[in-house]
Amino acid sequence: MDAAKALMMPFVVNELIKSVNPVKLYEYIFSGKPVFVPEYGEMEQFRPYVYEYNNENEFMHLTDLLTSGQLKDKYDLDSGKCFAKSNDWNSRCDQKQHLIHQSQILRS
Repeated sequence: MDAAKALMMPFVVNELIKSVNPVKLYEYIFSGKPVFVPEYGEMEQFRPYVYEYNNENEFMHLTDLLTSGQLKDKYDLDSGKCFAKSNDWNSRCDQKQHLIHQSQILRS
């Protein structure tokens, strides 16, 4: 990952992929590298942090911008790390525990 200039999720978007949350993207975003992903519904929460493409031409355009040094940063490293950390397993467990606790308070 350190040697990469960008990271990508080279999935063919099919029905299986459309139903999968791409958790690997949290690691990619945490790295601070540009991230190239195919556009589909599960990308919505990642849009501030990733470059989406719909076809080979759009993907090649992104790689051309990267290699020519013209690709602009989508986010700063601190905000990317904060986003990734807020979605790690510890944070998710804390969020669930908070919801359970709130639910118990409302019932009493």
